[in-house]
Amino acid sequence: TETITIDVNQLPILATTNATICSGSSVTLAASGADTYQWQPTGATTSTTTVIPTTNSTYTVTGTNTLTGCTSTLTMVDVTVNALPTLTATANPNLTCTSGTVNLTATSTATSYTWTTGNGINTGNQNQGSITFPASSLTTGMYMYTVTATDANGCSATQAYTVTPVCPAISITPTNLAQGTVGSVYSQTLTATGGTAPYGTWTITAGTLPAGLTLN
Repeated sequence: TETITIDVNQLPILATTNATICSGSSVTLAASGADTYQWQPTGATTSTTTVIPTTNSTYTVTGTNTLTGCTSTLTMVDVTVNALPTLTATANPNLTCTSGTVNLTATSTATSYTWTTGNGINTGNQNQGSITFPASSLTTGMYMYTVTATDANGCSATQAYTVTPVCPAISITPTNLAQGTVGSVYSQTLTATGGTAPYGTWTITAGTLPAGLTLN
């Protein structure tokens, strides 16, 4: 009689978790319970593999016990990819000088909004899809505003606005005053055109008027 002993080695018990990400993001999948690993379709041979799937995807990992040579395979490591919220940003891009109102509007499938602060936007404007503030808080120049919309899945989309207050040039005619005669009544009408009426106060920017003449 001969006794034959057969040792049955336990297969590696692999452990990993599924993941959910936003479109365009990466995720690192990790496995444990074995000595060596082989991931498919990435080809990684470490316990982790980093992926950037564009659609819902399934990955496979095989783990091997180097002492026994036994292997186990997990074929359902799922990564769910959530789409980013759609976001449309509009603004009244060109203002007549700094009069009127700046209107910024974000239309999205998101549930919350975060705006960059400054240049007319303050912390009280957060989580609003539309912002309005007086253009008088701006000076001539170009201003960039950014809004980030976040949906219920925690996915975000960002859009930028450009607002450019434009102040039309003011022209004064005539550009040169007629010569006066000592002892004679002198009168000259100056006319301003362009810009945005009503105009402000007239001032002399260079030189002085002769004695007896005033600007009114």
